[in-house]
Amino acid sequence: TATGSEGPGPVEPLCSRSHPGPVTSICWLQLANAGDVEAEDDAAEGAPAEKGKKGRGKKAEEKKGAGEHFQTLMRGLGLVSLSAGHQVLITSGRSKSTATTTLRLLPMSGAVPEPCAACSWSLGDAGDLLVVAAKHKAREDSLEMNSIQIFNSGVLGELECGAVLPAEGLEGGVAVTSLWPLPLSAGAAKHVSRLACGTSKGSLVIVRLEWPPSSAALKALQADGLVQGSWLSEVQVRQAHSKAVADVQWRHGSTGGEVQMLASAGQDGVLKVWRFADVPTGQQLECLRSLTGPIVGTPSGTLLSACFDSSSAELAVLAGGKDQIAFRWLPEASGGHEEQILAEATEAAAPTQ
Repeated sequence: TATGSEGPGPVEPLCSRSHPGPVTSICWLQLANAGDVEAEDDAAEGAPAEKGKKGRGKKAEEKKGAGEHFQTLMRGLGLVSLSAGHQVLITSGRSKSTATTTLRLLPMSGAVPEPCAACSWSLGDAGDLLVVAAKHKAREDSLEMNSIQIFNSGVLGELECGAVLPAEGLEGGVAVTSLWPLPLSAGAAKHVSRLACGTSKGSLVIVRLEWPPSSAALKALQADGLVQGSWLSEVQVRQAHSKAVADVQWRHGSTGGEVQMLASAGQDGVLKVWRFADVPTGQQLECLRSLTGPIVGTPSGTLLSACFDSSSAELAVLAGGKDQIAFRWLPEASGGHEEQILAEATEAAAPTQ
């Protein structure tokens, strides 16, 4: 048990197993069909458990550990923790305990998968999907391949691979991801989202994902995971940074329409704001503003994280890095406002009459 010596209360470890390397990605996952499992657990506990509770004194109740509260919190949820290059662990909660299992990624063309990044995709009442980016390399002298693997909850809430998407054209392995779910239109048969990927070679990639998966993606689910070709549609690749992309984040809720904003932070010390437009002429990714971090041209100037400031109505980005400085950037101060920027970008991308 871990304790917070300087925190407001006790700290509990979230996984029953240790990671083989640093934890580089973590997210929550709403598991479908988990309610049925919880009902079975409650029924199994039955009246004897309640009877046992009556005999417990007040002090015993007060000693109820944070672990029990965590187990209650975890019911119906899965905690996804990823150690890049090693494995993905899923910690799920039941009424009595939590359990941690290793997610099985599928190989591609015989090459063992190495997880790079993961994020959740909410489908509402149907639960969440888990989207994992992985790299594959058969030998030291062979070319590196990439895949996007999508997992959904099975009958007992366990994750099952529902689609394997070979990702060709990604310049460098995926380092970070961020998902932008598009609103489900009336009568639509598929959920659609945009997956933003930052690579180890500084590229920014936007991928269109669909659920349920296409027939081509389903064919990839062979017993041995062998896949050939690429079935990812509408892939947009831009060279964004001179070094690896450390973080990438969509600005959720800013417009919700055909135009969305994106922030990327690079190990080159540069922070950028992008505009992605899904217009009749095609998908377009354009850099609107860029900022070099507080310390320029030194290793300590490396940026490690960035996100949009959701506490403010104005367009603002929060970032920090190896220089141990956290800062807030107002791109609008460079000229123009978000609504004006998006309107001008959409107008410029629209087809001429």
